[in-house]
This record gives sequence, C-alpha cells and structure tokens, in this order.
Amino acid sequence: MDNELSLITSQINDELIIKFRDAVNDNHMFVFHKYSNREGKNQWNPICSCMDWISVAIRSIQSTPALSTDIDVKVMQVYSLISSIDIVNESIVSLYSIFNAKKGRVSPFKGASNCFKNNDMTCDDDSYFKEIRARFGAHPVNLDGENGEKLFASWPHDRFDSEYDIQVRLYSNVVGNDDKAFGIKISELLIFLDSRYSYLDVLIEEISNQYSLYSKVKSAEPIPRTPEVL
Repeated sequence: MDNELSLITSQINDELIIKFRDAVNDNHMFVFHKYSNREGKNQWNPICSCMDWISVAIRSIQSTPALSTDIDVKVMQVYSLISSIDIVNESIVSLYSIFNAKKGRVSPFKGASNCFKNNDMTCDDDSYFKEIRARFGAHPVNLDGENGEKLFASWPHDRFDSEYDIQVRLYSNVVGNDDKAFGIKISELLIFLDSRYSYLDVLIEEISNQYSLYSKVKSAEPIPRTPEVL
C-alpha cells in the first residue's frame, strides 16, 4: 500500500487546478460576468468554492505521509485520503452541472463503471465509491443492506491472503445472515481520482467554447454611432 500512496503523490499535483483557475479568471473575467447572476442565481460563488476545495484536497493528497504501522492510525489515514478524493469528485459534479446548465447536480460519469473491477454491487463507480467512503469511515456503524437490512463494519484490518490493501467485514442485524468481506485497492482509488480530477481539462475546453460563442455573438452586434467621445 505504501508504494501505491507514493504513486499518488508522484502523479497528482496542483498544476491542473491552477490551470483551471486561470481559465476561469481569463478573458476579462468572462465566467464571473456570466455566472454571478445567472437566471437569478449566483453560480460564481459555488464555482469559487469548488476551486478552493479541489486545491485543498489535491495539496492534502500530495502531502500524504507514510502509513503508520498502527492499524487504527493507518485506517484513519486511508479515510483522509478517501475524503480528499470525495471532495474532488463532488466538486467536479458541481462544476459540470453549472457549466452545462443542468437542473440539479448531475455527474458527468453517471452510469460509468471503469474504476472498480471487483464491484459486485451492480452499481456505477460513483455509487460504489460512496459505499467505500461509508464503510471505511464516513458512517461504518450505520450502513444499509438490502430489503431493510442494516450492516455494521468491523474493525478494519490489513490484507491477509486477499488482493485488497485493507478490508472490513460487514456484520448484519438479520439473524442467521453471514458476515461479508469488503475490501479496497489503493490503485483503484487512484484511478477514480485521476478520472475525476482530469475532467477539469474538459471543463476548461467548455469555458473556452462558451467564450468563443459569446465573442461571436457580440462581434455581430453593431456599435451605435454617437457624438459623445466617451
């Protein structure tokens, strides 16, 4: 797992979020003028919030320390990593929804299942990641199973003979139901993070297209003659 975390810190940096911030502030603050009052809503503020928190999350991931040998501390370090990834993911969903004029919050990855190969829950990557987040720290003592079943995550433990980096067992409140094993791979979390973070390039292109269209429309508008110099 330490090798995987080293891979994260070597591949993930804040250059892309800086590039995105520059695109947002470029062209005489076009994004601010368009989105500060769009159909009666200030969408500039959430754009700023998303940029700020992506920066926080990415810089936190860059500074991920070596994992502790104490399993309890290690688990919370992993949960901190998961939380940082969650911030990036949620921010991308918000930015995508704003720049593409979606009603409500919509993920650009809705329905995609490319990151988690052993997903046996028949759900997309977004939903599966939410289960990872819940079971490894967000609310491990209050999980939903099927048909009203409640699940409870065990004390997390290192991998034994499994392919996962860290695991829990899921206890059920239904009498007679067997425990279930659930594990995560740091490499798959990295793939998930990279797919979300790199989507900023797509949003940069969208901003550029919107500005080009705006410029084309404005260039076609005649400038009225006036005797006033100003």
